[in-house]
Amino acid sequence: MEVLNDFVQYKSKENDVYLFNKNNLKIIKLNQNLKDKSRLNEKLKKHFLSNKSPDNLKFIPKYFGFRLVITEKCNFSCSHCFVKDAPNSSLMDIKECKLIEILNFICKYGKDQSVKIQFFGGEPLIRFDLIELSVEYMKKKVKEGMIKQPTYVITTNGVLINNKIAEFFKENNFGVGISLDGPKKVNDRLRVYANKKSTYDDTLKGISVLKKNNVPFWILITLLKENYREIPDYLRYFKKEFDINTITINTPINGKMQLLFDGREFAEIVFKTILVGKKLGVEVESGASAALYCLANKKKRYSKCSIGDDKIMVSVSPKGNISYCAQSWNKILSPTPVKNFRPFSFDLTFDKGCDKCDVKFICGGPCMATMSFVGKKDVEMCKFYKHLLYLFFYNIKDFLKIEGKNG
Repeated sequence: MEVLNDFVQYKSKENDVYLFNKNNLKIIKLNQNLKDKSRLNEKLKKHFLSNKSPDNLKFIPKYFGFRLVITEKCNFSCSHCFVKDAPNSSLMDIKECKLIEILNFICKYGKDQSVKIQFFGGEPLIRFDLIELSVEYMKKKVKEGMIKQPTYVITTNGVLINNKIAEFFKENNFGVGISLDGPKKVNDRLRVYANKKSTYDDTLKGISVLKKNNVPFWILITLLKENYREIPDYLRYFKKEFDINTITINTPINGKMQLLFDGREFAEIVFKTILVGKKLGVEVESGASAALYCLANKKKRYSKCSIGDDKIMVSVSPKGNISYCAQSWNKILSPTPVKNFRPFSFDLTFDKGCDKCDVKFICGGPCMATMSFVGKKDVEMCKFYKHLLYLFFYNIKDFLKIEGKNG
């Protein structure tokens, strides 16, 4: 029963039975439970071949996005941020000459595709002048045929947004991610000024200016012990207050890229939020997004770095060092300055037990950063993806139309 052994059986809340091929992500809906295994195995061989992947895989990423840390400085002192405890003198702005060097570097990857440039911090609007410089420089490069028109996004706390900045965003087709961690009472426990005063009302003023200028924006929320169980309720709140179409849930990880919460509980919370979002017409971007994309499109995920194909976003520091991970900096992931950067590939090092795991090709295997820090996979992250797969099938009618049927 070699082919049948590649499949795992799941049930939906309607008690429908599905077979999931963990090696090629194909899904089959059955009319009845498994009875005649030999007959079923023949059908699976004919219609849903195993399509196993070789044991030794090489991941060769393509760079589609660049997170530019314009400045490490910030006008907030959030409880969960590295800026809070860092002396201001140690926090850097990117120098103009270094910024131009980085933008020229990005042009190399934007000749055949429209790359995404994300302005990040600290609080990037502290150096709005550098954002203006970047956009104007890229306009010049587009005219010279050195790069296709990039897509621009920014992550900001929103308090510095005025009409001039909002008009600039509108003119240059920016997407704006606004960081809020819940309603005012919750947000002001977590996101405050250095003097501990409230930031919520000032952020709302920035949102108001964006709305007045018809600038698209979404909410980014960081999950902490103080707020993570209420995220579905916060989604309802943000929809009512700001009529948002998208919310991004930042995955709660520590400095070693390990999940901070119980993986199973985190999956339950994220999935509940996704279902609430579907009812309200709000797209929920989260740690589950890549896995759900893979399941919906039958695309294998070969690395935690990727969204569901070979494209990844990299991060560039104010010093001009590049990290292959948009989330983490360490000597393995950020080995070289931009000027000496060379595209890289690496052999996929699935941890013991990954090869036979049901979620191997939707989770992408262990995180490179975690493996480099602690030398083993994150067990809680494994629990997250395994329970996510269970929840996907339990709620499958909310996600997919299953075309194939076998009985």
